[in-house]
Amino acid sequence: MDNLHKRRLSTEEYHSEQGCEFPQFPHDSTAEEEEEEEEEEEEGQGEDIEDMVNCPTNTQASTEHDIVPNHAAASTPRLPPEIILAVLQHVHPAQILDLRLLSSNITKDMDTHFLYHTIQRVELISYLSPKEERLFKYTHLAPKDYWDFTFVEATFDRMDDQPDGKAAWEPDGAHFRIDKAWFDTFRRIGGTFALGNAWGDHVRQCLDLENPPQVYGQLRWCVKIGPAVLDFGIEDRDELDIELVERKNSDEPGNTLSIRVKNWKRMLMNFFREERVLKTVMEQTKDYPYTYNHVEDSLRGMRRKLLRSKIDEEDRDDYGYIWMFDNMTPLWSNFPPLRELSAMEVAENHAIEALMLLRKEASISKRVRFSLRKLVKERTAMYADLQKLCQLFNKWQEKVLDLSNLGVSTHRYEDLDPNHMTWSKDVVDRELECLKIWKEQKPQIAQMVAILNANNAIATLDEAAVDDSGDLQGI
Repeated sequence: MDNLHKRRLSTEEYHSEQGCEFPQFPHDSTAEEEEEEEEEEEEGQGEDIEDMVNCPTNTQASTEHDIVPNHAAASTPRLPPEIILAVLQHVHPAQILDLRLLSSNITKDMDTHFLYHTIQRVELISYLSPKEERLFKYTHLAPKDYWDFTFVEATFDRMDDQPDGKAAWEPDGAHFRIDKAWFDTFRRIGGTFALGNAWGDHVRQCLDLENPPQVYGQLRWCVKIGPAVLDFGIEDRDELDIELVERKNSDEPGNTLSIRVKNWKRMLMNFFREERVLKTVMEQTKDYPYTYNHVEDSLRGMRRKLLRSKIDEEDRDDYGYIWMFDNMTPLWSNFPPLRELSAMEVAENHAIEALMLLRKEASISKRVRFSLRKLVKERTAMYADLQKLCQLFNKWQEKVLDLSNLGVSTHRYEDLDPNHMTWSKDVVDRELECLKIWKEQKPQIAQMVAILNANNAIATLDEAAVDDSGDLQGI
């Protein structure tokens, strides 16, 4: 029981560190939110199932089962694949490989039914460089356009064509379709795939792994499964496991590219292995001091080890990479050195920033996601309300007091990043407090709007509209 308790605690700590640090959102109950609560209850049931599956006694029992005679094993009832699939879809990716060891039957079902079901939930994400990219700076790309453009998201479309009578999971290749909204943004900012177009050339350089990376260690592709996001195929020495495919007879004008994963089963197994390694590193270093934070140091350490393992130390061309790895900022240190960073470490910083953002977005609950969208919507309404009041007040100053240069500034709204996933906990808390004050003052704001409207209306009247007694004629 002590071992079970320790394992459960370590699992809970891992899940809590993977989550984002958003506060509790106060909100009223609505029909939409009640639906979100029902979904959360279903997720809670899934977590209970996961706890049962993670019990160490299951592993012990499976070990005993493996050594019993064949006739006894044959008489043991086997769970249908549908039940195993229903349980496994609630398990965190870091624990999948451990569950494959329970029995040979479970291994067989996981390598067929489960992997085929999982590939249909996979989302491939390509990262097209940070805001500091020269192309983005020189073209003065708007912040919203940057976020709509920089992450290319692709969802499962179909498997490779196969002869009739074959199982659905037998083909090696899987095709993914790029989101139509990304192509809309790509065309809106002036991008085409014609030769010489700066946007098209940049996209192909990042997406097509046949092109060498700008810097060794550059983040180009990620895999997202449930609450986890990691680099694509980082453990493979063959980096050409993904290719761009021209879509013929596309039903979406302008959507001419799709993504083909050459070996989707190897991609999934790599992903589960990497996520398990990350979980193990986090458990082993939970009491260490850190340079950045616990999750980030663990992720950086894992990527450095995997990327370093792909370098040929006997190749003179790789000596520069070895030197840069040896001189990177040390991890698990209280005092990171202040010095000029190498190009490889700058690329690592950009990669980790993107991965941490994507993992944060993937790990938050549906309730927090809904509350964030509600916060953005209410904040937009608050800004519009205050902007209207500001305009009325400026007009009143100009007409009545002839002070057109004074006014109320509300420019702080534009200072926030349009991607609310980048907001820190302090920013969210501050905006929630502003919304609280705004809601409390809405009656007073409405009175001020009414008074200013009346004064501005009177100020625009001709003198002929007012009689000698000061009353408006016709009233």
